[in-house]
Amino acid sequence: MAKRLIMTGWGLPEYAPAAAMLLRCAFKCTAEVMGVSQRHLPIALKKCEETCSEVYVLGVGLTKEPKAIAAELRKLKESGVKVWWISGCPIPSEVSIEFMLKDGSSVFDRTVIADGDLFLAVQKAFPRQISAKDVETFRRFAAGRVKGSSEEGLYRRLFQAADWKHKNDREMEYYPRAIFSLASGVKYANIEPALTAVVDYYGKWGNRQLIGSSPHMEEVRRLANLAAECDDPAARVLITGPSGTGKETVAQLIHRKSKSRENGAFLTFNCACTTESLFESKLFGSVKGAFTDSRDSLGLFETAANGTLFLDEVADLNFYMQGQLLRVLQDGDYLKVGESVPRKVQNVRVITATNKDLVRLVNEGRFREDLYYRLNVIQIRMKSLAERPEDIPEIARAIWYRETGKELSREQRNALVQYDFPGNARELENMLLYARVMKITDFTALVECWKRENKGLRHETTQEPAACDDDSLDVVIARHVHRVADRYKGHSLREIAQRLGRAENTVREWLKKPIKN
Repeated sequence: MAKRLIMTGWGLPEYAPAAAMLLRCAFKCTAEVMGVSQRHLPIALKKCEETCSEVYVLGVGLTKEPKAIAAELRKLKESGVKVWWISGCPIPSEVSIEFMLKDGSSVFDRTVIADGDLFLAVQKAFPRQISAKDVETFRRFAAGRVKGSSEEGLYRRLFQAADWKHKNDREMEYYPRAIFSLASGVKYANIEPALTAVVDYYGKWGNRQLIGSSPHMEEVRRLANLAAECDDPAARVLITGPSGTGKETVAQLIHRKSKSRENGAFLTFNCACTTESLFESKLFGSVKGAFTDSRDSLGLFETAANGTLFLDEVADLNFYMQGQLLRVLQDGDYLKVGESVPRKVQNVRVITATNKDLVRLVNEGRFREDLYYRLNVIQIRMKSLAERPEDIPEIARAIWYRETGKELSREQRNALVQYDFPGNARELENMLLYARVMKITDFTALVECWKRENKGLRHETTQEPAACDDDSLDVVIARHVHRVADRYKGHSLREIAQRLGRAENTVREWLKKPIKN
């Protein structure tokens, strides 16, 4: 039997409650609902030809793929499927011609617009079924305080959680189920357990979002999902890319999607902010009496049992710390500081990240080749915003809405794309924070001002300063020290220093120096 379908958008707070109002008041909860983005609207419409008799496109924009959307709408019209477009904004003039038939009529069976107000547009489409009181009732669910305990605030958080699951995990089923609950008059306290679990999950992990619909970001999600499906802790993941591109967010996504690890710990450690002694005690733990004022402490490898350990900026480890990490990954055991009996690593998946070119560091003798291969089983590269500018409007929109509860205009989003953001998402967030604090609405002027003030900044690259000339005495000594350290890998720094006939501190400093092969 052909069905009646409501297609509503993602992201904005009015989409879900407006769809629930239409579902309850006009259709008595007999229609189906789905969330859809502009980009996927042509695909969604294509599926309606044989399954739907009526389609109501609610608030979804038409500017992303106008030709493809119009082509599918013409096919639906020829098949006798009625399609209504209900929106708070008119069809943009630059694409309106795409939605006209040869006789000058619209490809839509009906277009309903209410300037800037989706709720009023829905009421305008069904004035007999939807009253002003209904509009005010459902509008409260778009304006409810997310952190409040009111019915409106709780449902608003549910919609946010369902939207987040779609954007980050591509799980789309929770959004229509949440809309149906509201349309059916179900009190939040009585909603199905699966929806409550989504809200709890969002509360735990929702501080990070992997935003972007570019082909690159879809490929990142695909690789992250494949990595998550593999339970072998030896299938380590190396995430590379400039700062501010979301490397830790990807690591968190892999952890969340790993069914055997999602309930385990996700622990992070920044390798750029450590010393050799701190590195060992933090990763492996220590026992009482190991050093002055020491107490029994758990290391990260012990705490992360059956979970994930994320090591950020792994390229900043010196040779001694690289050797310590290699040993635990290679042998599967470690020594607590002050102990002599090794302990087994209990099913810990190690994910590492760096903004540097590890291959180059290996070739220069500054990063251990054997450790590189241990870490680089699965590699995910994160591109800069300059390499995927099509993601800038979506990221900006999410940040702006989070900070202000408002939507960016098309002009504002277009202005942001004119800047390449060498600081990536962090710089974009800073710019939008500045705009909010200074109450700036002209983003074209904002971007020009930002360019002038940050003119000296350059894109972060994976290039490192050139090493010393091959003939320099420093390089000859450093290469010899590295060669001896590599020959006796797994031995302590003290033993290596004894072989070289030099003090430990001297050897340690030589191991930090850059060399070329």
